[in-house]
Amino acid sequence: MKYLFLFGFLICSISLSAQDQEENRIFKSVLQAGEQLEFGDKSIRFKKVISDSRCPKDVTCIWAGQAKVLIEIFEKGKLINEKLVVINPDIIDEIPLQFSAGDGIFSISSFRLFPYPCSASKKNTMDYTLEMQVSEPL
Repeated sequence: MKYLFLFGFLICSISLSAQDQEENRIFKSVLQAGEQLEFGDKSIRFKKVISDSRCPKDVTCIWAGQAKVLIEIFEKGKLINEKLVVINPDIIDEIPLQFSAGDGIFSISSFRLFPYPCSASKKNTMDYTLEMQVSEPL
């Protein structure tokens, strides 16, 4: 009887865990300036880098700096919002950006901007790539 109860509890736990994981669909993308991530009738475009004051990786700085990028959010091909994203290299757990579109609230997180600055080179904004993760409710 004890084993039957344990087996039932285990099956219920696995079932509930699987349901939690299926509530959101996650899209990961790496975009160059001007490119967009499309999911369903929505899309997110990496418009441009506004500024990049991150401390070069081969220099010791007092402040880690930050990068600012502009993204655009579209639904059915129509611009519904622009968001300024501030990327702080020293912040591990950022607060995700959220936007509502049509059938739910979406989250954009895990922003990373490449390449990381180096003191010996200057980068053209078209050379940047933006990595992000979008969670879409099911």
